[in-house]
Amino acid sequence: MASEAQTERVDIIVSGGGMIGQTMALALAQANLTVAVVDRETAASMVLPGFDGRASAIAYAAVRLFEAIGLWPHVADWATPIDHIRVSDRDSMLYTHFDCRDLVDCRDLVDRSHELTGDAAPPLGMMLENRHIRLGLQKALSACAGVKHYAADHIVSRNRSDGGVTVTLGSGVTLQAPLLIAAEGRRSTTRDDAGIRVYDWQYDQIGIVTTARHEKPHGNVAHERFLPGGPF
Repeated sequence: MASEAQTERVDIIVSGGGMIGQTMALALAQANLTVAVVDRETAASMVLPGFDGRASAIAYAAVRLFEAIGLWPHVADWATPIDHIRVSDRDSMLYTHFDCRDLVDCRDLVDRSHELTGDAAPPLGMMLENRHIRLGLQKALSACAGVKHYAADHIVSRNRSDGGVTVTLGSGVTLQAPLLIAAEGRRSTTRDDAGIRVYDWQYDQIGIVTTARHEKPHGNVAHERFLPGGPF
């Protein structure tokens, strides 16, 4: 049993230090809450080029969130705007076209701080490599005194009560908080421990992730093509 000296009391425990868990921790820290983030991976391993080669399409609402919690300055230089989205089916030459300039006609939905004039409009979203999001989160969190990261560690037991939750880590540290947030992904042990049921199934498909250098400028256009075997 952990000694009293090994017990840490915080406002929030976040189990899972991926992009979701770290974003949650950063947002909570902006509200002057103390947060303990527990993750099996180390911070250094999660930003290696081979850890996660994917890129994410960040909706404009999420960009606004990144701005509000102080993350955007750390990732803005790596972001590419999505000004157009073209959705097509199979081999058809026809497509549905989403244009960011259409937002100019929706001024009530657009932040006036962008000072829309003429055709100026915010993008439909941004493309960001996951690695750069993780790097930005680590930089932003390093400036948050109220966030403590328990890396290469995991929760081995949880004790819930009316007053909160007490968790014991594999390292022997005990954490206490009024709230435990599970950001553990699809194989969440905290969810299983709470008895929350899920329904899942197999698609019997695989995905291929690759990075390509364009021969010509892409014009900030995102393409979505739906094929019989799956989306491209």
